[in-house]
Amino acid sequence: MKKMAGLFLLGVAALGLAGCGPKGNGSSGEANTDGKKKAKYDLLVWEDQAKAAGIADAVAQFEKDNNVKVKVTEKAYAGQIEDMRLDGPAGTGADVFTIPGDQVGTAVTEGLIAKLDVDKATQDIYTPAAIESQIVDGKVYGLPKAVETQILYYNKALCQL
Repeated sequence: MKKMAGLFLLGVAALGLAGCGPKGNGSSGEANTDGKKKAKYDLLVWEDQAKAAGIADAVAQFEKDNNVKVKVTEKAYAGQIEDMRLDGPAGTGADVFTIPGDQVGTAVTEGLIAKLDVDKATQDIYTPAAIESQIVDGKVYGLPKAVETQILYYNKALCQL
């Protein structure tokens, strides 16, 4: 089930965010005989460092199902939004990337991400707090990749609460 969910989310995110990435048929290419660039890939995905192996099966299935070539590049999670600020306008940014939920509003304001067409059933997969972190002005701009719960541990001997 996790594999299916991962594949589904990758597909939705890739298709929805494709408009945010480079124009044309890929960000990297080689010259054809007519002087035009031949794409080596259709979608560029930035994945956190040392985590690309975790999405390899989903990427392979997505490529097969959609007849596209996906290039996965590992980049530090914390720096992906900054890289998009530079690479996005240059046309070399990712089609799919990860940013913290609290940076979605800033990314929308800066024009780094595009609205996704996500139906209610898909939104209902997530907890209300998780999906709300991806919504700006009533529009969905991303889908949660992970949900975390922060816990505070304390030493009763040192603290009075």
